[in-house]
Amino acid sequence: DEEVQGLISMITEAYRMREFTGDLVSRISDPKINRKGINQVSRFDKFFFNGLDKLGMQILNFTGSKYDTGLPITPINLEDFNDGDDLIIEVMLEPTIKFKDTADIIKKGVVVLGRINK
Repeated sequence: DEEVQGLISMITEAYRMREFTGDLVSRISDPKINRKGINQVSRFDKFFFNGLDKLGMQILNFTGSKYDTGLPITPINLEDFNDGDDLIIEVMLEPTIKFKDTADIIKKGVVVLGRINK
């Protein structure tokens, strides 16, 4: 329904903003500003994940995991690789969202894949 889709959209965009902000904060060289940024991201995480929990939802992040076709994700660059390539999930552009304590997926994540160096 429309309300659920709105909620999923908000969760996805909050996740994207959090990932961007966390990456940006990690690049700040001024220790005082860096610490403030880290604290703000931590505060966001606390309230965001607590809110998801109250909604009975959770986010799955597969960054760094070996790619498997059974994962609830949609790779945007799978065609860049050959069959038999060992692949890793380099970036989760959008999270996989599921109902807590179940295997029920609400929304598949969107990922970028890369080759595992041999």
